[in-house]
Amino acid sequence: QRYPSGGGGGGGETRNDGRYPRNERVAYPSTRFRTYSGGNLFRISVPDNWRELSGGGNSITYAPEGAYGDVQGQSIFTHGVMAGVDNAQGNNLRQSTDSFINALLRGNSHLRAQSRGYQRASVDGNPALSSTYAGQSPTTGQTEVVTIVTTQLRDGNLFYMVAVAPQNDYRSYQSAFSTILNSIQLSDR
Repeated sequence: QRYPSGGGGGGGETRNDGRYPRNERVAYPSTRFRTYSGGNLFRISVPDNWRELSGGGNSITYAPEGAYGDVQGQSIFTHGVMAGVDNAQGNNLRQSTDSFINALLRGNSHLRAQSRGYQRASVDGNPALSSTYAGQSPTTGQTEVVTIVTTQLRDGNLFYMVAVAPQNDYRSYQSAFSTILNSIQLSDR
């Protein structure tokens, strides 16, 4: 899966030629939020000017207009979040997170860790790990920032939230990402 991003407000719907447009504005996150259900797995609140996009499998993507599209048959988004559940590939949160992130980085080889190790975080009161990556998007040519937060569910699977924004827009999205993370309610209790 890929999580490319645009810069300078770049992003938008794809054109018929399959390229991702670069000069369309993407609206900043609304301060009003709307709650969605991620099936029977979780509940999440996102800015009300974001749209729910199909994520396939056990994930859902939320992004503002102009920040998503298809490039050569692949769905991408430049601003927004993806949340979902992944089959755990380890015996604990660290091992499962390592496995998840390694798989994500294989599909996004342009991303590089912005710090060593993980930062402690919390998702719905559960211990979580957070890490941030950045790199030049092969789709838009702009630097994107990707923050990944994970927590282990009671059944051992991994819940994740992936937040994406262009580097030059990231500060404008940080507050929304924090509100989204704090809104998550896991259904595995």
